[in-house]
Amino acid sequence: MKQGGFAAPILVGGAAAELYSGSAITTGDFDVVAGLQGRFEEVLRNQGFTRPAGPGHSPLGWIHADLRLGFEVVSDTLLDGLQTGSAFNWSSSIRTERSRLFPWKI
Repeated sequence: MKQGGFAAPILVGGAAAELYSGSAITTGDFDVVAGLQGRFEEVLRNQGFTRPAGPGHSPLGWIHADLRLGFEVVSDTLLDGLQTGSAFNWSSSIRTERSRLFPWKI
């Protein structure tokens, strides 16, 4: 996406918590926020991901059978629109959430 001049998708949800916690928390897929969802899905498709349909499959899910990876585009707006450019204090928010979610020292 960045090579095409687009903003990179942002990892959120359980996968972000797993990465941040050093795998103290685990998840089964990658949830992302992608401002240009159609473009992001085109990139996934070009990389061999498919969107399974039918019972037992998320309508948001993309799967790569060979890599055994799954992605879900959960939103096109970060923080449900509460983030507006540089006005959001990422470091303060991350510290606050880290303390709340991971009270032990990481």
